[in-house]
Amino acid sequence: MAKTLASASWDKTVKLWNISTGQEITTLNHENEVNNVVFSSSDKTLAAASIDNTINLWSLDIDDLLTQGCNYLKDYLVSRSELRQQVCPNK
Repeated sequence: MAKTLASASWDKTVKLWNISTGQEITTLNHENEVNNVVFSSSDKTLAAASIDNTINLWSLDIDDLLTQGCNYLKDYLVSRSELRQQVCPNK
């Protein structure tokens, strides 16, 4: 994340920017206006503080995000056998 900038906003968002290109990478939504953001020392987590005294934490670790996504999909398919048969017909 060394080439990434995070911006806090009163529109209830945190935006991540590519410093090299100036392009927006993504927008993260918060419940209320955001007044502060900070990256963890490992750059794998972003914390955003809101005016309502709450803090949201976002994982920026791609391996962790892929694992979470795969686990979510697996759990989703396990609970829906008809869909699992369509996606994985041999299972």
